[in-house]
Amino acid sequence: MHKRIFEIIARPGIDLPHEGLEAELMLHGNKPVALLAQWGLPGEPEIELSPHMEAKQRRIDAQIARLDEAVSAGRLVKNTVIESPPTRMASSVSVIGHYYCQPDKVDEMNELAAFFAAVAYDLDMKIEMPKEIGLTFGYTQNDIEFWDRGGYDALDPMRRFVLQHTKGIRRYCRARAMMMNAEGP
Repeated sequence: MHKRIFEIIARPGIDLPHEGLEAELMLHGNKPVALLAQWGLPGEPEIELSPHMEAKQRRIDAQIARLDEAVSAGRLVKNTVIESPPTRMASSVSVIGHYYCQPDKVDEMNELAAFFAAVAYDLDMKIEMPKEIGLTFGYTQNDIEFWDRGGYDALDPMRRFVLQHTKGIRRYCRARAMMMNAEGP
């Protein structure tokens, strides 16, 4: 019963559907590939983050630590890519991309890392992201179609308000549904 409720709540497209839940989903084998980013290398200028972004980065750092333990234990595979400035993401500091995958998804992870490295230096933003990338990261077809239709901007004001203000609970429900699907009926 709960599984069905989680699936219904999580059905509408979600932007960044696994945000904050990547480690949990990877460790349970429910997410094929994950990418977590950190900003700046030692010796580079400090970037000032808002308190919200600092808290978010601490949560990402905690997820990276959990996933690195799984890599050390041989449960996951990791590829770290450092993109030096200037990139699309940052003009003055490096972006460190921590790619993780299930052991049978190494080729997909490496393809994603190479694609995003090319995108990082495409300052004119001429490279478009193929839809298959979303599927490799574990997005649903509904997530991809949601953005194809224009995302939140294409919705009427009331639906936009509801979907934007329920992202957190819909992400949680998506993760729970994914883990329950792995457990079976």
